[in-house]
Amino acid sequence: MLPLLRSRGVRFVQLARASHLKADGITVLDDSRHPERLFARGLWTLCDELDSSGDRPAAGRRPQVQPAG
Repeated sequence: MLPLLRSRGVRFVQLARASHLKADGITVLDDSRHPERLFARGLWTLCDELDSSGDRPAAGRRPQVQPAG
């Protein structure tokens, strides 16, 4: 995808949350019409958010399914 964006001169902006606080705003990871790399992680990730709220299951654990009845 990045080569196509580069060839067309499309502006590609990558952003990340600065922290769990909305007041901390966002961080610009890249702002370019010739992007070379895709950032997979920023300062505060979705996994960080899920871990802080206890919504992410532990690795290798599956939810228990109870039979109806």
